[in-house]
Amino acid sequence: MAVYSIEIVALSFVKEGYFLRFYFWLDLISTLTMILDLSWINDLLSGSGGLQTATSIVKIARASRVSKIGARSMKLIRLLRLIRVLKLYKSASNQLQKEN
Repeated sequence: MAVYSIEIVALSFVKEGYFLRFYFWLDLISTLTMILDLSWINDLLSGSGGLQTATSIVKIARASRVSKIGARSMKLIRLLRLIRVLKLYKSASNQLQKEN
């Protein structure tokens, strides 16, 4: 965050037409929102303690397991579709050979 703040100050001095323009405000807002990523500031704002953090970790772990299961099932479905398409291709190829 400090590096981005230094960059904003440096660009304000070096780049003509940067200070108080669109990209200045865009950079400033994006740098200020990085404050909310700090865990201790986020805890102060939300008033959460260790128990809420532990329950959120458990929820994230459960969601991770569910997403892994979903990803595996999607791979299986894709494989089954591929096998189906290959069977259809094979039967179509056999039909064309019989007609010739």
